[in-house]
Amino acid sequence: MPKPDLNKAVLTGSDENTEWMLPWFIENYKKYNDTHLSVVDFGMTDKMLTWLENNVDSMGDMRVVTPHAWFLKPFAMMNSPFRNTIWLDADCEVLGDVSPIFSKIIPSKISMVVDRPWSKRFKTTMYNSGVVAFQGRPKILEMWCDRIKEKPARGDQETLHEMMDPLQQMMYINEIENKWNVLRLQHIEGPKVPNTVINHWTGQKGKEHIRSLMNE
Repeated sequence: MPKPDLNKAVLTGSDENTEWMLPWFIENYKKYNDTHLSVVDFGMTDKMLTWLENNVDSMGDMRVVTPHAWFLKPFAMMNSPFRNTIWLDADCEVLGDVSPIFSKIIPSKISMVVDRPWSKRFKTTMYNSGVVAFQGRPKILEMWCDRIKEKPARGDQETLHEMMDPLQQMMYINEIENKWNVLRLQHIEGPKVPNTVINHWTGQKGKEHIRSLMNE
């Protein structure tokens, strides 16, 4: 692979259990985007790694950090070689150009969408980690990784929420518009989000929906 432009990129990652979504994710992404796309290996099969060599711009390896792929994301972000990075989960359905997110990046913060279904359920402000934009290595990423090493919650998103009080959220998180990460439950509970750019098909039911989209 050619040496990547290190100024900006979109980053995602997968292991052997979720790699089946990558061809779908990449096809959707390339319909609307030409920003450098890098995929981090959380433990994929050799067959998928070979396929990716011809279908993405660059690849990285994070298999040795933790045995649980759902905790690898913050480490992959912290080790991003790019100056400006947008992380997208592989279960995100890209419906348009994501590059405007780069203009929303604030140094020292991570830019995220409020997880409205979870915030409503738990009566507190929670942010969804399926779409995260940042510059360099903001301190919050290091704090997030340290917390995962020392006292992980059920997943990376829950760990991020539990480690911060409302003041720290204001210090370290920049809220961006809902259209950049519309969650599966929002399609059920409403209201409809106008001008949606990314649908995020979370959970087992979300994966079933992705399989149905792939079979259309």
